[in-house]
Amino acid sequence: QSSECDPRIAKYSKMLSMGVPSAAVENKMRQDGMGDHDMKIVLSVLNARPKHNDEGEQEKRSKSDKDPIEESLSRYSKMISVGVPLDPVLHKMKQDGIDPNKIETFRNKHSRGKSAVGSNGRVHADVSSENPINGRPNTSHKEQEHKPTKDELAKNPALTKYMKMAGVGVPPLSVVQKMEMEGVPKEDIKMFKQVHGLIPSTKDEGGGKTQNSSNRAPLPPLPPEPPPTRRTSVTMQKIHWRPVAEEKARNSLWASGNEEENELDQTEIQQLESLFGAKPSMSKKIPNKVSRTSTRAQKQEVKLIDLKRANNIAISLAQFRSFPNYDELCEAVIAQDTVHLNAEKLQNLQLLLPTVEEITTIKQHTAGGSGQGLGRAETFFLSVSKVPRFAQKLEAFLFTLQFEEIVDGLKQSLDLLEKASNEVVRSKKLAGVLRKLLAVGNLMNEGAGKPKVVGITLDSLLKTANKKGSDGKTTVIDHVVATMVMRQDNSDPPFTTTASSSSVEGNNKNNNNVAGLGTAIDFWLEMPSVQEAARIDIRDCHASFREIQTGFRRIEAAIDVERNMVESRSKCRNVEHFLERSKAFLEQARAIRSNIETKLQHVESRVEALCCFFAEDASTCQASTIFGVLMDFSKLVKNAKEAWSRKERVRIRKSSQKCKQQRIEG
Repeated sequence: QSSECDPRIAKYSKMLSMGVPSAAVENKMRQDGMGDHDMKIVLSVLNARPKHNDEGEQEKRSKSDKDPIEESLSRYSKMISVGVPLDPVLHKMKQDGIDPNKIETFRNKHSRGKSAVGSNGRVHADVSSENPINGRPNTSHKEQEHKPTKDELAKNPALTKYMKMAGVGVPPLSVVQKMEMEGVPKEDIKMFKQVHGLIPSTKDEGGGKTQNSSNRAPLPPLPPEPPPTRRTSVTMQKIHWRPVAEEKARNSLWASGNEEENELDQTEIQQLESLFGAKPSMSKKIPNKVSRTSTRAQKQEVKLIDLKRANNIAISLAQFRSFPNYDELCEAVIAQDTVHLNAEKLQNLQLLLPTVEEITTIKQHTAGGSGQGLGRAETFFLSVSKVPRFAQKLEAFLFTLQFEEIVDGLKQSLDLLEKASNEVVRSKKLAGVLRKLLAVGNLMNEGAGKPKVVGITLDSLLKTANKKGSDGKTTVIDHVVATMVMRQDNSDPPFTTTASSSSVEGNNKNNNNVAGLGTAIDFWLEMPSVQEAARIDIRDCHASFREIQTGFRRIEAAIDVERNMVESRSKCRNVEHFLERSKAFLEQARAIRSNIETKLQHVESRVEALCCFFAEDASTCQASTIFGVLMDFSKLVKNAKEAWSRKERVRIRKSSQKCKQQRIEG
């Protein structure tokens, strides 16, 4: 069957002949429920079909009969003829820049009636009282067919249920499907479709002839109507759910249920309004005037400061509840009140200080007003903006509280560095072990053809000590430790090989005293402070002293500014307290700073002496590096000594057993 006579294809053929894009036609097919395979076949047939001459001649004749306005709007009239709703066509005309007067004329013409489309997709007649071609009254029928209204169908007992379903927002197509499932007569379904715009009027009046609706190709379904207006008298709370797709709901419980059981009457709607009405959250105990003020305060808070920052500041300000207001808090900072404020609170307060832009915003907002109604963060910013150079005063107060802690920590570090440096330089056992290690290394290098050296660097110390022998087990430090332990006491040897009873007793005594041998190499016992000093860097001590000097300069600068700015004293009543306490602090702290500076210079000289002791450059070598190498070297010596002690105990035990065996045999 050709596309001209096939009602399933005629509609899409007409759309393509009017210039509708293929993508739009394909979308229309998909809305009509056509499968992808069928769509491809239909499109291939329509695109390959040549345009008939009679159709072209008919279009030319129709264009010649139209007036200029109708000619310019023929494109949109064709869109109406294929079933496109009026509102999208009007929107398209506005997008194309059509004259508003022409749009209004087009609206009046096509809103008075709907065109009926036959099986070939052509317009037969208009059911309105005016002929769409010449604009004259249509007198082909003496009496127009009566079109039912929604109110009339709502009064029909057979259709009341379905009209209510459509009234609560159920798509008309879903209601039609429900009617077909429940066996509603076709005439009633047809009236329902006409009322909801799913099909045009059943009466065509072109040429005074009436066509049977069964011979027409049904129009494609229109898009679902927008949801009805709110049926409640108050705004209701929202339910955030995810709706299922319409095509998925057709065979689910949502389409098979009895909608009549779930209908809502007016009494139930009123109950739901009282239960789930979206009422404004306000306390009933507070008058409406106060509630409006609170709402304005929240809006001002959002406008002045970023909401997240304002909330964080408000939470952090809770630690200053002991002050009646933020003005008193600022005055306590200026007066250096150590009773209610400590270093930790001042550090937290520093993080809450406003920026220059925020202070400018607060001042502009409160210009000429009292600043009432602001949030806690904005109120705090307003109090800070009233005090000149508040950040500098806060920083000076914080330094006075932290000064003692900084000085104590710096003194402890300097004392520990000095003590550890002296212990290392004065350790004779360490010097003996290193010289013995150097002698063994020189012997090995001379045997390998390398010259003799007078010393080695720190980074070579551990490499030399861990050098393994040909057996793959014994290291250089193992040999050095064993040699020094064996030579510890030549006058009282730790063991004997005679078989006498006195020798056996001597062997047992020596076996018990093996652990006490090798004290000549226990250099770590002479430097107990090295382990803690290894965590201290002289550069950190210099940074702490610079922090002290910076704090002194800031306090001195603040004193000079407040002394010269006489007018600022009238703005803040505690400026005099700030000047007095800052001057008293400087007088006491200057002597301490001088002592710390002298101590730092002395420790620097001891660290230089430590670097010279190991023949290292003081400008590149740090004391912490030296102490770290010594800690690792001491571990190697301890392990070597323990290994030698185990071997010595085994040798003494075997010697004792041999002596006992000789006594038994003798």
